Amino acid sequence: MNDEGVVAEIIPHHRPDSWEMFDATAYRSIFSDHPVMFAGQLFYDASHSPGGGPDRAAVWEVHPVYAIWVCQHTSLSQCPADKQNDASVWLPFDRVRAANHLNVQPTTKCVNNP
Repeated sequence: MNDEGVVAEIIPHHRPDSWEMFDATAYRSIFSDHPVMFAGQLFYDASHSPGGGPDRAAVWEVHPVYAIWVCQHTSLSQCPADKQNDASVWLPFDRVRAANHLNVQPTTKCVNNP
């Protein structure tokens, strides 16, 4: 059970094109060791319960997501949230691909579920 998970829903409406391949394999190595920060509306989803499916720590969600940043560092202590506008600390998601020279290809899930 994932008792630390918090849901952040990237809805398909009005999202940047760069977010279309958020779950692409090329990003996995970045996401596995770099903190990722989501900003958006806090939403209480009473249809879920902590520990329920999908695994989650709370029934609160970030929904919809308005912004995504990826920290340039691997340590959370080097990634203060109040530095989201400092590109030496946080990089907007739409710049992660180029900054890390990633060859991003759409997954089957991305292609089949736009």
